[in-house]
Amino acid sequence: MNSDQENFLRNDFLTMSILGALGRSRTYSKSASDKTKIEFLNTLRVKLDEVSRKYQSTVTEENHLSNIEKLSDEFSSSFADCLRNRRFRIGIAQKALNLYLKYLWEKVMGSNLYS
Repeated sequence: MNSDQENFLRNDFLTMSILGALGRSRTYSKSASDKTKIEFLNTLRVKLDEVSRKYQSTVTEENHLSNIEKLSDEFSSSFADCLRNRRFRIGIAQKALNLYLKYLWEKVMGSNLYS
């Protein structure tokens, strides 16, 4: 797989992961502006991809849970004004990260199985 194909898949996986996690979650406050929501989503895309790269080697369950908690805390701190109850809930952070890792895992396993 060339780098353009990989970048396309990563972008697609990020989109599906974020839509899956935020789709019905009522994450944003009623007063959140569209501009802030877009900034939140773009930042989340970058952060999920950054965190996922830690999983290229073995990650313990403790480290995985810590990654989820850090993601939740970081976004709660940075985007409190646009978040419902000023918090990016752990369950939503967990779903976003786990979905993205699942898509990446399937890409790796698929390429190993069929190449």
